[in-house]
Amino acid sequence: MARSRTRKLTTSKPSATALRAALRADRVARVARWILQGRSEHAISGACRRAWPRTAAQPLIVSAMQQIAEQGQVDPGLAYGWCVEATRAVYHRALREGDLPVALRAVNQMAALTRRPPEPSPDPEPPAGA
Repeated sequence: MARSRTRKLTTSKPSATALRAALRADRVARVARWILQGRSEHAISGACRRAWPRTAAQPLIVSAMQQIAEQGQVDPGLAYGWCVEATRAVYHRALREGDLPVALRAVNQMAALTRRPPEPSPDPEPPAGA
């Protein structure tokens, strides 16, 4: 009889620091969602106190706002390309589903996008001594 070659899977426990960081990231993401939903600072602070009584709300709110600000720093060329591709996808889907008013709006959107190309991204500074 052939011997079964099974390998024991070892699972390493995440460190306490990694768990705390993951927990904080989850909390910051939830606070960011509340901000994007338009909740007031007072409402967010109250929700934080109810959800996490031993955690200060203000650092979570500040971290969430910093995260939102960082996500808003997008390369204009990348954003422009994404808009063009998204408009193309909407157009194709609208045609496939027979929604001609939406298809026409996508055509108009594409025309508007082609009239105003994005500003070119600034070139990175040349290395010192170049």
